[in-house]
Amino acid sequence: MEDFKDRRRAERGMSLIELLLVMGIIGIVTAMAVLQTGAERTHARGDAAMRIVLAHMNQAREQAIAQRRYVRVTFDVALNQLILVREDTAAATTTLATIGFEGGATLQPVAAIPALDTPDAFGKTLSPMFKSPNGTFQSLSSSNPAGTQLAKFAPDGTFVDWNGRVTNGTVFIGVTNFPTASRAVTVLGSTGRIRAFRWNGNLWKVV
Repeated sequence: MEDFKDRRRAERGMSLIELLLVMGIIGIVTAMAVLQTGAERTHARGDAAMRIVLAHMNQAREQAIAQRRYVRVTFDVALNQLILVREDTAAATTTLATIGFEGGATLQPVAAIPALDTPDAFGKTLSPMFKSPNGTFQSLSSSNPAGTQLAKFAPDGTFVDWNGRVTNGTVFIGVTNFPTASRAVTVLGSTGRIRAFRWNGNLWKVV
């Protein structure tokens, strides 16, 4: 008789309270996983945009050296594009690439990025895209559409502004309203060295 009672107790299964408790735990874990996945997806969009800038900046420098031509790097804010243009002669140019950013990633104005400058400390001005410590980037008047910033790689691999002056620069990319998706790509003018950074919520870390 005692064995029969023990067997029935063992076969009774979970009570309603126990079932609700398990379901509650599963719901909490699921919600945490969804939030984490959403954050990781946003970070991945920032990383993807950063890699686009990094790859095409390197491409621009390599082509400038290999083809012994200036290669312009233009960031069109209005169209959210990076454009590479080779200067063939004083009056003729060839567009090498036009690259857009996807997944909500955009070229970021200074107001939208974290307060701290990158470790390269090339400065942050009110210019919407490339920034140098003294803000020397200039427009091309009628030949440069409104909302663009332009600089270029020289045939010796250095990075110069439109007036041919060696200059450092930083371009910021990110996802609006997600500070930890902020990314930066810097260029050291004297050597053309290009580096990428991620914002981790406290500081910029080199990639």
